[in-house]
Amino acid sequence: MSVLNTNISFKNNQVIATFLSCENGSLKVDVRHYDSLFFGSVGTLVHLSQLQYDAFTQTLKEMSLPVWDKANYESTLTSTGGKQRLALWSAANNLGLSEQDIVDIHARKSAIFQENIRKNGLVVRPGVLELLEQARAHGVKTAFVTCTPSESVEAMLDSMKGFKREMLDFKMSMADEAKYGRAKPSADPYLYAMRELGVKTPLVFEDSEISMKAAIAANLDCIATPNNWCVNHDYKNAMAIVGEPSQLLRSPGLSNEESVQLNALLIKANVTTA
Repeated sequence: MSVLNTNISFKNNQVIATFLSCENGSLKVDVRHYDSLFFGSVGTLVHLSQLQYDAFTQTLKEMSLPVWDKANYESTLTSTGGKQRLALWSAANNLGLSEQDIVDIHARKSAIFQENIRKNGLVVRPGVLELLEQARAHGVKTAFVTCTPSESVEAMLDSMKGFKREMLDFKMSMADEAKYGRAKPSADPYLYAMRELGVKTPLVFEDSEISMKAAIAANLDCIATPNNWCVNHDYKNAMAIVGEPSQLLRSPGLSNEESVQLNALLIKANVTTA
């Protein structure tokens, strides 16, 4: 099945998602209703990978450690948590970093990252603010379901241009670990957020394959909005994949590109069934 178009609207305290796809040569329209909107990892709100990488690069230089190759760093985004990625990088390059070394490197990197985003501000991904505003206007609860350290979460929320904290009904961070249990890709963070908000059917946004696994483990529908360093991840279990959340808010109907894609799929299906 190939999803051609996905549209989100709000009505009667619900999120209404319409998925238009082509299956076996026929058009299929799938309309689903949700009681809340959950943004998962930090990358669902802001493209942060370059800023994170730059902070790591500065930290490693300060500590006279080798440069972390950008392509290699990008490949580690299939795992969660900066400290875990550091440990993998250390092992792969025989650096012999101790557990304390990794803690110290990550702490310094986080301090640089937080300082930089507070100084320069953050541009929110297209469509995020509009989704939050529309959800609030229609009585739909929203949540930020991340296991990122609280200091980075607070710096991020303080620095997002145009964002107001009242746009979110609930937020969490690593500081809540004792309450939610295991981190992503476990379902625990999502189950915790659902309990806290009193919701049953959230529609989830996630920006990487590993983080999306948490939503799937919680048996939740997820739309993949890959951050710009995770576009090649495997999102086959997502309801749909969009480049930016703003694509979900346009008027229903196919764009020229989607019409061409549909025509190609229909031609292929006719050839196959001939």
